[in-house]
Parts: sequence; C-alpha cells; structure tokens
Amino acid sequence: MAPRGDPTRGAALHTSCVDTQNPDFTRAHGAEDTVLEPELVGQAAVAAWLDGLCAQYTDDVRWSAPRRGVAYVGRARVEAALARELAAMTEPRVCVLRRSPGQAQSFHEFTIRFHLAAPGIEGVHLPLGAAVELERLRVLTHDMDGHVAVETCIETWTSLAPRPSEG
Repeated sequence: MAPRGDPTRGAALHTSCVDTQNPDFTRAHGAEDTVLEPELVGQAAVAAWLDGLCAQYTDDVRWSAPRRGVAYVGRARVEAALARELAAMTEPRVCVLRRSPGQAQSFHEFTIRFHLAAPGIEGVHLPLGAAVELERLRVLTHDMDGHVAVETCIETWTSLAPRPSEG
C-alpha cells in the first residue's frame, strides 16, 4: 500500500468484481440468481442502475450513512438525495464488488469513481474537481415482502491523487 503522501496513490488501483455467495444467508422470496453488473460507466448508465436500486425501497424506507451523519426517511427523500449525489459527479464508473442476498437482510458492496464537479453530496468535504472513489457497503433490511425498509451505508471516501503530469 502506498503511503498517504505518495503522488501516485490511487493511480494504479485495479478493482476486481466478484460475486460471493454466503451459504449462511437464506435467499429472499422471489430473489433471482445474483448477476453482477459489468462496470457501469457514465451518467445515464449509473442513473438507470440507481433507479433500479431505489425501486426496491418501501415508501417509508429509512436510509443512513452514519460516517457522514446523514439520514433520510421516505423513498422520495432518498431518491432526491441520491439524484443530488449523482448530479455532483462527472465521469462516474461503478463496479459492483459483491452481493450477499438474504431474506431478512442482505449486503451489497460497490465502488464508484468520479470527479466531483459540484456541491451536493451532504457530509463530504472534498474540493471541486477532485478525483474520488467511494466504496459503499449497503446493509439492507427487508420487510416481509422483500422490499428494502432500512438501508445503512458504510462508506469510505477517498480523494485519489491526480495523475502525474506528463512532460
């Protein structure tokens, strides 16, 4: 691991996408075989992916990112917050790392790399223009119908070093 002061930190990171099935989890009712998305690139692809995630929420979903001190209640508020986050990103690239589906609780982990182009991500204090990697572990609690009633996001936000200047 490169030291924090290393100007190449983050420049050569490679992310592998894997699907891990944990035999200790019971699959949710109606859950299809888990298929990991290929890397998603661009606003439109990431927005469509987020729409699919939000479609799984209950109307009164409770969403939180405790490390940022952020919490929302209700599907409309969560969708608006996620839309603001995406609007603040340019060149987003998502890689789903793993999923562990379950009936009562499931886990979904992904990274998203982007450039921070505008304010809009509550609780994140990085300079505009920064190259950023967000690693988000979604801990999802499901209701009896399999919809997401509670989402707790454990996040790590990393400002990636700019590429070394050429010449």
